[in-house]
Amino acid sequence: MTLLNPNTEKFQSFPLSQPSYFTHIPKFVSDAQGNTYFYHSNALFRFSETAGIQKIPQFIGSSRYLSFYIDRSNVFWVGTNGHGVHKFDLTANQFERYPYRANFHTDLFAEHLGVQVSHLPGFNNFDHAYYFRQTIDHQNHMLFNIGKGEFYQIDLQTKQLTKFPTPPRLDATSSKPAPLATDTHGGKWTVSESVLYRYNEQLRNWIPKLNLSMISSNIMEFVIDKQALWLATEMSGLLRVDGNTLAIHHYISQPGDTTSLSSNVLNCLSTDPLNPTILWIGTFGSGLCRFDKRTGKCHRFTTKDGLPNNVIYSVVPDRLGSLWLGTNKGLCRFNRQTFTIKNYTTEDGLMANEFNRYHILHLPNDRIFLGGIEGITAFNPALVKNDTFQPVVELTGLQINNKEIKPSATSLLGELPIHTLKELTLAHDQNYLNVEFAALQFNKEKKIKYRYRMIGLDKGWIVVNSPMAIYTDLKPGDYTLVINASNSSGIWSKYRRRLKIIIQPPFWATWWAYGLYGVLIVALIYGLLRAYTNRLRLKQFVILKQNEVELTIKEAQQLKDINEMKTRFFTNITHEFKTPLTLIMAPTNYLINELGQTKYARQLASIEQNSNQLLRLINQLLDLSKIEAKAMRVYESQGNPGIFIGQILDSFIELANQKDIQLIYQNQTTNDYVFDASLLERIIYNLVSNALKFTKEHGIVTVQLYASDGITVVVADNGVGIPPEKLASVFERFVQADASSTRQHEGTGIGLALVKELVDLQHGHIRIDSEVDPIKGQQGTTVTLQLPYRLVESAEPTSLPVMDIMANMTASQSGSAPIILLVEDNPEMATLIIDCLPAHYQFIWAKNGVEG
Repeated sequence: MTLLNPNTEKFQSFPLSQPSYFTHIPKFVSDAQGNTYFYHSNALFRFSETAGIQKIPQFIGSSRYLSFYIDRSNVFWVGTNGHGVHKFDLTANQFERYPYRANFHTDLFAEHLGVQVSHLPGFNNFDHAYYFRQTIDHQNHMLFNIGKGEFYQIDLQTKQLTKFPTPPRLDATSSKPAPLATDTHGGKWTVSESVLYRYNEQLRNWIPKLNLSMISSNIMEFVIDKQALWLATEMSGLLRVDGNTLAIHHYISQPGDTTSLSSNVLNCLSTDPLNPTILWIGTFGSGLCRFDKRTGKCHRFTTKDGLPNNVIYSVVPDRLGSLWLGTNKGLCRFNRQTFTIKNYTTEDGLMANEFNRYHILHLPNDRIFLGGIEGITAFNPALVKNDTFQPVVELTGLQINNKEIKPSATSLLGELPIHTLKELTLAHDQNYLNVEFAALQFNKEKKIKYRYRMIGLDKGWIVVNSPMAIYTDLKPGDYTLVINASNSSGIWSKYRRRLKIIIQPPFWATWWAYGLYGVLIVALIYGLLRAYTNRLRLKQFVILKQNEVELTIKEAQQLKDINEMKTRFFTNITHEFKTPLTLIMAPTNYLINELGQTKYARQLASIEQNSNQLLRLINQLLDLSKIEAKAMRVYESQGNPGIFIGQILDSFIELANQKDIQLIYQNQTTNDYVFDASLLERIIYNLVSNALKFTKEHGIVTVQLYASDGITVVVADNGVGIPPEKLASVFERFVQADASSTRQHEGTGIGLALVKELVDLQHGHIRIDSEVDPIKGQQGTTVTLQLPYRLVESAEPTSLPVMDIMANMTASQSGSAPIILLVEDNPEMATLIIDCLPAHYQFIWAKNGVEG
């Protein structure tokens, strides 16, 4: 290829690597950096006067390129002879990618540092790039080791590699790395087998300086300033070793202190070339730390601040004021002054997004090598620049009320494409808009961000990653949608797309509609005036009616107060019955135990039976009072309702035998449920008691239990039955099916009322069916309960520990007689309680709680 300089009118020739196979006129195109691209012999080439001719990767599947074009965003477009259009991002060339041929350190020495492969040492099996450590002195000598072998030194100018003395305590089978550092005077330091060494140039030997065996963690990297050595450990935080006294100061992460290290697991650290008081520390999983040597305080940076990942494998400061951070999710450029962040991925030209620990080399000329899982990424920080292109954004799609609008003769857009749309007029019910758009930049599309705002609605910009603006329920009015896009570096473009949107009002909000509203308002005022005059006429009548209503309300309130007073009196007098009844029942139980085999046994049993009957009646009345006062609560526990109901029915066997009634229990469930046992007991007791009471001799009473939306209990008898006209009122208080003065079956009429209240309290249902047909001889009553008890899936019976209060009190007295504090306002009840306890107990009686 021949180049003509029009200024000097001289020719300069550049040889091509292969002859041309086609006779055609070559096509040339230039990018913004002055590089020229041309097609020759089925290959693409790039030419510049400084770099000469370079062959660039051929697009797959093309045998001939017919046309070239480079757009303003530096995207190279190539038209082929049958394989479509290809594009190539020219800005991705700022990073160089080198797939691994052998491994990181071998490829680094042989291909990038110029060391001949034959001169490379034979690394043993323990050598691994994760243990690669190096330091470069002022003479451009790079001292390195791979952690488990010998030390070597490379002259970066002559490319000569020589063996270097190895610390005496370095074990070839050790698993510890041997980090290296150079001090401000050019002296070389290393940490080997937990011992800090300094190299003596005259003796050509390593001199031990400090034993670090008290540190239980490996030293991963360290740096040296004029006052101290700073050591990053694998698990124990940061160490400062004084350069004069070798005194050690330890810095660790303090939970709750955000100014301490963010983690004790440190991967890397570096000094700040522009600020000697600052250390930059990379952690494993806790981001980046800016450590102030003067105060020992840290400023933490994580993904919340813009880092691509919190695992920091490398911290490399360049000459331009930035840090280059290798992470698990790409490369990060971090400005050391402004703390601004720019992230790079494979889309920007990286070899891979995941880098490896200690696969790092920073040369004196500021060139950086970072190894990852697939290969080496190399770059010069000065050549990695921000994208300066300012893209234009255009509309690409429109949806109104979730229906896509396409150009047509009947469309809102007309027949023109959507990107020509400047103004959109819509009806009031076309106010759900989805506007799609795109930036006219065709490289690194995933890094482009978008923002939009609706002037007349939004107070500020709405930043989104997907190019779509969504608005719902726009009110009638005039709006302007403004759309803006950034370039691949996140810099907002100066170009903004505007779309005027007009939402027309509905017919009832137009000017003529408002005129009609005015006429209606005048007519309304006239009507109100007429109504006012009529109101004056009716005022006296209304006052009279109000007086009548107030009198009625007062009478109703008086009746309510009287009813509440009767209820309180009835409840109080019922409650007062319990104390004398207890004083009757307790001695009766005692006399039964003492005189059970005498002639008084039958009389005492009668007293006990009627006392229990009276107690149950009192409890029923108190339960109704509690329910009426909304004081009754459901206390659930786990148990087997089938067994529980069976135990209740056992108490009726003697009564059933006395009346020669067959009591049958059919239990069809064995599962455990969660229910209130006391409420269920009262319900079953009342129902079975009623069934036995109203069933004649030789009758049958059946109790069935089965699972259905909880449990269902059916109590059936073939007793006297209930007349149909009485069924609707059997659940009312003090109502009985046989209300005559000659009724055969005694009762109070509150049992079924209480059952209904208890079932409703548990959100259940109760139904009663009865037959009274003397002609057919069919009669009897069936009560069905449905209770929504919760089934216990995996029942594990639990038992509450029973505390023997008396035993504990006796034990607590260490053998002395227990002292009982008895608080009871009734002297007879107090005397009864004292008589029921052992005679050797001591008692203190208080008449009320205050005295007690």
